[in-house]
Amino acid sequence: GPIHGSYSHRFAEEQKVNTARLSQILTKGSTGAHGWNYSFNILPIIVEHIGYSACSLSNPQGIALNAFCLTSYISQTMPQDDCLRLLCGTDVCGIRLSRSFSRGLSEPPREDSSTCHLRDVILDMILNNIGLHTESSLNLSLMMLGLNGSKQNCLNVILDLINSSHFILSRKTSSSASKCFEIVFRVCELTSLSPPVQSQRELFLEKIRKIGFWEAQIFRFLGTSGPL
Repeated sequence: GPIHGSYSHRFAEEQKVNTARLSQILTKGSTGAHGWNYSFNILPIIVEHIGYSACSLSNPQGIALNAFCLTSYISQTMPQDDCLRLLCGTDVCGIRLSRSFSRGLSEPPREDSSTCHLRDVILDMILNNIGLHTESSLNLSLMMLGLNGSKQNCLNVILDLINSSHFILSRKTSSSASKCFEIVFRVCELTSLSPPVQSQRELFLEKIRKIGFWEAQIFRFLGTSGPL
């Protein structure tokens, strides 16, 4: 996986990635008798780079964005169960996947960036996949959100982000904040989950009940003094 602080990426030039072609190569024959072994070795490493920031490149998030584009393309072109097997590899619970996406989501946007930001595309992916059916009822979005039992997950990052009034009210981040609130609401509304996934959802619901999450939002934005 990516080694933070290493200099290895300095020996590679930044190049545009042909997402469709590279995805086809990486997933070709993945359903065959020997195809899984190849994909198990490569794709989980690519997924780990979604949480990677290379400070020496002109766009520190360039590697992470390319890794995300590949992951996103694969998630949209393959059945969800097959997609999860490929992206998680031998880590069947997807703990590394949850951790990588949470790191990517934690990355602050660049002030001078004219390209799409990693945080927004990760939030969009979660919203687009959250209702997809899988054999285990644990789809890619729910895995990213930590309903696989991962302690490092996007749901915790989301709660941290919307704990900031500045993040919610700023013109630069308010659209991201609205996506965060929608994700929290969608998790609260989930049904027909397998017992292990339902157990993780109930732990999350208990967590936001203890901190008075919804009451705090009502007081913050509908209180007599206006937004705090």
